[in-house]
Amino acid sequence: MRIRPQEPTAALAALITGNHRFLREPVAVAPWRPIGDLAAPREPGHAGGLPDPPAQGSDSGRLFALVWSREERMRLSREVFGLGEEGMSSDDGLALVSGGAVGPDDAIESVEEAFGDAGVPLVVVIARLETRLASLEPAWARAESQVFDGIRQLLGGAARVRAAAVAGRTRVVGALVEDTDGRVHWLGELPDQERVLGATPRA
Repeated sequence: MRIRPQEPTAALAALITGNHRFLREPVAVAPWRPIGDLAAPREPGHAGGLPDPPAQGSDSGRLFALVWSREERMRLSREVFGLGEEGMSSDDGLALVSGGAVGPDDAIESVEEAFGDAGVPLVVVIARLETRLASLEPAWARAESQVFDGIRQLLGGAARVRAAAVAGRTRVVGALVEDTDGRVHWLGELPDQERVLGATPRA
């Protein structure tokens, strides 16, 4: 993906489009993988191995989306959003951040570091939807609760993300990702997000 949408809703549309493309033209990749697993070497995606030039008018030095999973040992493949595997496409504008290895504060620090001073138009909090279970309804409810709790945690503890959300520069949304095929179900903003943003931030 060469376009770097810097408007929050356009950034969300770009990830939605990328997931639709992934589902239409699936590649041999598991949506989730343990952190530290080495990916198989990939062939260059462009003739001569040269990357595409940045799109005209795009902000090529800034992330357009940050995707955060609270799970500590699993990481979502970038290809689920129609982008290259991590490390193979440095200019795609997407950051994937996994849960902290020690506790919630470490996870928040990781998000804040990736968010940076320049900010990111879109932050997506994700959870894995376990479709292999006998009943999908409790699995959905559990994953949805994990996502919304994560958004509350993020908006309460990540000062940069919170300030950008209050100013309207960043959208913070939730999503569930099926563990088998990588299909993304978008949950949108936290139902009581305005109230959460109006509350006193965590010290």
